[in-house]
Amino acid sequence: MKRGISWQALVSILIMAALVLPSHARERVKAWAGKITVPTYQLDPGDLNPRIQELDGSIIYPYTLQDEFTTKCVSQDHKAMFLENEYLKVTVLPDIGGRIHSVFDKTTNREMFHMNDCIRPARIALRGAWVSGGVEWNAGPQSHTVMAYDKLNAVHELHVDGSASIVVSHTQLDTGLRWQVRMTLRPGVAVLDEQIRIYNPTDAVHPYFFWNNTSFTNNGDGTRLIWPATLICDHWGTKFTRWPINDEGVDMTCMKNYQDTAAMFTVNCVYDFFGAYNSDSDRGMVQFADHRVLPGKKCWTWGKSNYGVMRQKFLGEKDTEYIEVQSGPLPTQSDYEFLDPHRQVAWEECWYPVHGLGEGFEYCTRELAVQTERPTAGDLKIRMLATAAYDQARVRVERDGAALAEDTADLNPKDVYSLSVPGGIGKPVRILVTAADGKVLADYTSPLPIPFEKIPTLAERTTGTAETCYLAGRRQDKNTDRIQARSLYEQALKLDPSHVGALRALAILDIEAARYDEALARLGKALLIEPADGQSRYFAAVCQLSSGRLDECLKQAYEAIRRPETRGLGWDISGRVYMRQGRLEKAIEAFNQALAADPSDLRAREHLLVATMIKKDIANLRPLADSVFVDDPTNVIGWYAETVGMKVRMATPGWGYPDNEALNAAAMLAEIGCYAQAQDVITRVCGKKPENRLVLYWLAWLAERQGQTERADQLRLKAAAAPTEGVYPCNPLDIAVLQEAIKLNPNDASATADLGNYLGGLGRLADAAALWETAVKLDPSQAVAWRNLGLYEWKSNKDLKAAERCYAAAVKANPSDQTYWRDQATVLMQDKRPADAAKLLKSMPLAKGAKPRGDLLLTIVRADLKLGRYDDAVQILTENWLTVGEFQTDSHELFVRALVARGERSFNNGNYKAALADFERALTYPDNLGIGRRSHPSEAIQYYWIGKSLQKLGRNEEAVAAWKTGSRQVTGRAGSTREQGRYIRLCADQLK
Repeated sequence: MKRGISWQALVSILIMAALVLPSHARERVKAWAGKITVPTYQLDPGDLNPRIQELDGSIIYPYTLQDEFTTKCVSQDHKAMFLENEYLKVTVLPDIGGRIHSVFDKTTNREMFHMNDCIRPARIALRGAWVSGGVEWNAGPQSHTVMAYDKLNAVHELHVDGSASIVVSHTQLDTGLRWQVRMTLRPGVAVLDEQIRIYNPTDAVHPYFFWNNTSFTNNGDGTRLIWPATLICDHWGTKFTRWPINDEGVDMTCMKNYQDTAAMFTVNCVYDFFGAYNSDSDRGMVQFADHRVLPGKKCWTWGKSNYGVMRQKFLGEKDTEYIEVQSGPLPTQSDYEFLDPHRQVAWEECWYPVHGLGEGFEYCTRELAVQTERPTAGDLKIRMLATAAYDQARVRVERDGAALAEDTADLNPKDVYSLSVPGGIGKPVRILVTAADGKVLADYTSPLPIPFEKIPTLAERTTGTAETCYLAGRRQDKNTDRIQARSLYEQALKLDPSHVGALRALAILDIEAARYDEALARLGKALLIEPADGQSRYFAAVCQLSSGRLDECLKQAYEAIRRPETRGLGWDISGRVYMRQGRLEKAIEAFNQALAADPSDLRAREHLLVATMIKKDIANLRPLADSVFVDDPTNVIGWYAETVGMKVRMATPGWGYPDNEALNAAAMLAEIGCYAQAQDVITRVCGKKPENRLVLYWLAWLAERQGQTERADQLRLKAAAAPTEGVYPCNPLDIAVLQEAIKLNPNDASATADLGNYLGGLGRLADAAALWETAVKLDPSQAVAWRNLGLYEWKSNKDLKAAERCYAAAVKANPSDQTYWRDQATVLMQDKRPADAAKLLKSMPLAKGAKPRGDLLLTIVRADLKLGRYDDAVQILTENWLTVGEFQTDSHELFVRALVARGERSFNNGNYKAALADFERALTYPDNLGIGRRSHPSEAIQYYWIGKSLQKLGRNEEAVAAWKTGSRQVTGRAGSTREQGRYIRLCADQLK
């Protein structure tokens, strides 16, 4: 229940609900927590090493990979949270991305979304593990979210109107952005309401990304999309297709017409609804939201080819085919936007099930779904299904103001209302449905007039001027590619050294990399050019505060206050300075001014809440804490203020990772000089005996701030001895914490390596490498530091020999981490030493019951192919179960290469039967490789050699048939390679 609410408060809420709710709706929505037991495929420990964008292209630091899967399925209990009213039962799994597992429609005893019969993760998300079915909160930073298979914060809320909610949230460790989804059921309404909010509590600018990813069953041929649009585009928004019928006359709404994977987005849809329907089962789902706020409408399908069917097969066990129907605040999934400091984006949408409408729905509101049927002769047929009970509703169908039909109906979510309209065929009609109290449930023209959307002319993107370079840099910045963004911003400054936007953008990147002096230098130049630039003033204040120069921070803060666009931010940062200076009343005044300028600034409200708590102003503390919880019911600062400031006995909210939440709160408190409170928060949330290395370093740092030197020394020693893998620093204040740990204990290899990890994660590679080198000198068992040095030498310095030595040291330090063996072997392969690579990997020891990683096995296969050990390669690819990423096909490509190479060797040795067997086997798609056959595969090479083998065996007609098949291959998306094109031509040549 909300905030671990007390029983006394709960009784008050129930009494209020009884007073507020009308008599026919006093049955509250049920809300409870429990568990569900689901067959679950187990994950092996993934790659626990840090991901460094500048070295491996990953954008997930400090998260680690969940990239090793098993075929072991067990019956497993999962935490679950439930909501239930008269019509719907919702099941949410907080420990699996907070995803909706089920929305059960009690009117039909069917699921609204596709519900998987098991939990079977596959390598699809940014970190690897991802499951299909239900609803995923795709919060990015791109693609499928980093938290797809991880624990989220989750709590119930009870509301005085009888409704109830489940709220899930997470603070992104990579950016500090906080996102939240509130799912609500209301009494007597068959609608799942969602309120989604993304908030930036940091002093940096971060890109945001969010898609509400629902799944819908795609078994059979009856599934179709319902989009009131005339144009769709691809993932990148550059290729356009007519909708619903494309230029080739294909009905694009029917999912049976998609043979291969496809992602499609509507272009400028002007209606507030869309969804999917299956005519075979006569049921579907509707999404409703303001299209101006939530323009993104997407569908993804794996397609009906064997490739798509097999990929879905490895996400479930039966009835596995589904499509994704997604909504989002941006037009496509190649679009990203910036979220400025302390700003938020928020929206509401709802989803509801429909049934009995035949082929789908023509028009929907939140209250009603309507479908029309126009036979070539006879009456216009209308079907309606409501989302709540509307007794004595009035239905009117008119043309040119004259009624064609009028009726009174009892509408509800269970029973479909039907109406025949004589004379309704022909010219458009108006359909008007009103409740008994006059509320309009639907009012539209049928057939629905959908504006024709022209194919847009795409602007040419050039880099010829400073402004175009700057804008290109912003695109890359939003795309989380800071390397390209920096390069383009710098190019803009070469063309125009006075470009304020480029100077400020580079300064923001410097702030995000904790290079405050460099950022100040750039901002100083920008302010010489444009002194009235409020944003540059604010970011200069951020740099001064981070560097401890409080008077200079105040100076810039008050300059920012003078500009309307940064008034609130300026007041908030000035309040933080006053807190650091112990000027409590001035701080409270500043925070109040910040909220007056921007009432939605949750971070300023948190600051005011802390200041009010320290002042012991109980009268103002409670409404402030309540206002924080309204926005964020798992907020640590709000919980702390009520627990400590008001001495309210509260259960802890359902934090997915309490340590992370505690450190985020402690960092906010420490920044404003509340060291005792920061220490207390950590102790209360993490317990009195924490084991997390970063928590221990933080407690030591906070103890030092309060003169607790002996305790700080003990905590640092404990931190230095704690496990080092899988937990990596990510908060800007972590730098100060770790720097002090190193200063006071120069022999602390763990703190040294950790600081290197964070600076590497920020893109400061040279600084990071120096720290990793120091760490391994202090302690040669620092396996992660050795691995990072190996990666640095390999990718940055291009020194394969040095990389090999570092990886060898990592292997020695931790021989159980297979990724070190894999990467050392890959370095040997790049050094053109496949024999050494194969020997290394085949000598790797395995613990009892352990299996080699799939990517390690593929590395062995590549080495064997280089060495001509085709039998060994085929054996590995035959005997092992391999999992592949969403668009990976290398397991099958290596299978084909091994068989074709072995077949060619047999052919050249005159063993044509053995050669033929291998070439024909190369056309197969074994289940253990995880890849199915596309509708247009790359198989020309196999057919060429099949024909040659058949020819040698005297089977000329079959040879000709094989070459004909090979000559008809295409060089499309599934196999557009030079080799494919060359063998298509060779097959054609054999037919001449």
